[in-house]
Amino acid sequence: MKNRIEELIKICTERVPYYPAGNDGYPEYNVEFNKRKFAELLIKECITKCKTDWYGDSLDDICAQMLNHFGIKE
Repeated sequence: MKNRIEELIKICTERVPYYPAGNDGYPEYNVEFNKRKFAELLIKECITKCKTDWYGDSLDDICAQMLNHFGIKE
């Protein structure tokens, strides 16, 4: 997949602290992927692309360009 999807994945991967017993109050971290945040960012980016880049293009052209933008093959 294209680099932009990888960038969105990195943005949505978060370190979440937790405080296990016996760790003298220091946190340890779990790495979690925030699916909701990923979906929201992806949709926002699609809407932005539509508003700024494809005024007047046909729907087929828009779909093809969107797939190309994210490096997805039909």
